[in-house]
Amino acid sequence: MVNKRLAALVVAALICLMLVGAAGHAVHHLGHGHACAECPACTEISHWGSLLRRVAPAWLLMMGAMVALRGVAVMGDAGRLMLPAPTPVALKVKMTD
Repeated sequence: MVNKRLAALVVAALICLMLVGAAGHAVHHLGHGHACAECPACTEISHWGSLLRRVAPAWLLMMGAMVALRGVAVMGDAGRLMLPAPTPVALKVKMTD
């Protein structure tokens, strides 16, 4: 549970950082035209974009595999999951039968 929360916080922080960076870049270049090839900020954003395009398919494949494996594990436990919980009422009924 803690790992999921930590992962969610890290992803949220990264998204906020990306938004602030994009806004800062837009404000920096507000009102003047520039060649993107000469701009260090545009070059850096382009490099990160190309890295994301290369890594995204592998990440999606890995996430799909994790979801599929979790589905197989849940399906394997389906019989055990369908059993009713042993409540005091259920135990009393079982003992009197």
